[in-house]
Amino acid sequence: MYSEETKASSLAKLLSNFDLVLLDTCSLMEDSFPLFMDALVTSRGYWKEGLRVVILGECMDELKKHSKSGEHEKRINAKRALK
Repeated sequence: MYSEETKASSLAKLLSNFDLVLLDTCSLMEDSFPLFMDALVTSRGYWKEGLRVVILGECMDELKKHSKSGEHEKRINAKRALK
């Protein structure tokens, strides 16, 4: 538990320099994305006031397109990101 709190606090400190975090399609399809999202959700209690995390609709559309791809790895990564 302490380790998760430390990760969350460290991520929040890193994000404190920004007002907006924009996640692109490539980031969403990265293998480590679920771990990043877990840390991001856990760190929410430490965020500065007004910080926004945004995923554009165009990225969601692209993920949906990739989820129907004939390329196995791309399809799996897109489906994982959509979850």
